[in-house]
Amino acid sequence: MDAALKSKIEHHFGRMAVDKRQALQAGFELMPRFVTEYLLAAARDRNGALDVHDVRDRIRRFSVDADRRGEFVSRLMRDKEARLIAHLEVDPRPDRNEHIGRLMQLDGHELSISDSLVGRYPELLYGGLWGTCALFYDTQGFRPRIVVTDFSPYQLTRPDMDLLCRVRPEFSMDEWIQLLLQSAGYRPEAFPTLRQKLLVLARLVPLAQGNVNLIELGPRGTGKSYLLRNLSSRTYLLSGARATPASLLYDLNRRAVGMVGRRKVVVFDEVGATSFPDVSLVAALKDYMESGNIARGGRSMTGDCSLVFTGNIDLESDGLTPRRDYLHLFEVLPYELCDSAVADRFHAFIPGWELPKISDDVLADGVGLLGDYFGEVLC
Repeated sequence: MDAALKSKIEHHFGRMAVDKRQALQAGFELMPRFVTEYLLAAARDRNGALDVHDVRDRIRRFSVDADRRGEFVSRLMRDKEARLIAHLEVDPRPDRNEHIGRLMQLDGHELSISDSLVGRYPELLYGGLWGTCALFYDTQGFRPRIVVTDFSPYQLTRPDMDLLCRVRPEFSMDEWIQLLLQSAGYRPEAFPTLRQKLLVLARLVPLAQGNVNLIELGPRGTGKSYLLRNLSSRTYLLSGARATPASLLYDLNRRAVGMVGRRKVVVFDEVGATSFPDVSLVAALKDYMESGNIARGGRSMTGDCSLVFTGNIDLESDGLTPRRDYLHLFEVLPYELCDSAVADRFHAFIPGWELPKISDDVLADGVGLLGDYFGEVLC
C-alpha cells in the first residue's frame, strides 16, 4: 500500500483505521482477528502509542483454551469470582422466567444473566458478543450456579454507517477496492488482476446480503473459510462435522432456534467431510435455500441467514485447473448434497483454484478498517 493511500485512510477513518499486521503477531492465536484488532485499537493512548506486550499478556491471563476448561471452572468454584475473555450468547427462557447465557469457551455451561445486561446489550440475543465476562459462583440459592455479573463488549454494537457513506466519494474505485481487501485482511498486491480481487471480495457477499447461497471449491490452503471466520462473530463455522436439524434449524427438546435462525452466515467448511445422517435435514436445507423458510416439528419461521459451502478439490499437475477426471465439479460434495436441486439453489460459485494460497505474502501488511467495524457495516 502506498503512503498516500495509507494517509488518506487514516485521515478519513481515524481510530477506525488499524495496522492489520499487528493482529497477526504471535500470542494472539486464541482470539479471532476482529477481537484482537479491537483490543489493539482500544489500547492505544492519545498519541497513538501502543503496548502490544500488554495486550498479549491480557489475552493470556483472561482466556482459556479447550485443555484448561475444567481447570478454570474448578478455580471459579474455589475462588467464587473470575474474569474471562469469551464469546457470550444469551437465550430467553420464558419457561424459567430468566435469560440463560452460554460461553463457547466453557463448552456451553448454562449461566444466569441479569435482564439489565441483556437490555444494555441486546446483540447478545442474536449471535452473541465477544467481551470480558465477570463471573460469580453462587451457592446460596436452590442450586449452585454460575452468574454473569458484568460484561464489557469488545465489539462495536452500533457501527457508524454515516462515516462510511460520507467518505466513500473521497476514494477512487481502485483505492476503495484496495481498502476493502486490506480491511478483509489481505494484501492487495497479492491479487494482480481485477478478477482475482473481485473473487476474494465475493466471499464477503453472504455477510452483506441475506439468503445468499454460495459455494467455493479449491485446493487446500487458499483460505476459503479464513475471511468469514476472522471477520464477524455473526458467522458460525461447521467444520467437517455431523450436521443435525437441532443444531442448524430448530431444537425440539430445548425449543430453541438453531444456528440458521441466529447467525448471519453458516459456513459448511470442509463440506466433503461433513455427514448428514438425517435425510430430513437435507430436504429442509433445500427448502431453506430456496425460500428462506425454516420448517421443523410443525413449526415454521423465516430467516435471512446465508449459507456458504467450502470444500477441497484436486487440481491437474499444472496447479491451475481442476482434475479432468471429475465428472462434474460438485463430485467432491457429500453424496446427500450431490444433487441438481442443491446445485440450482447456489447463487454463485467461487473458483478457489484461481486464488493464491494463504501465506505471509498474501496477508495484509498495511492499514485497513478495524475488523469488527468492517464486519458490522457489512451486516
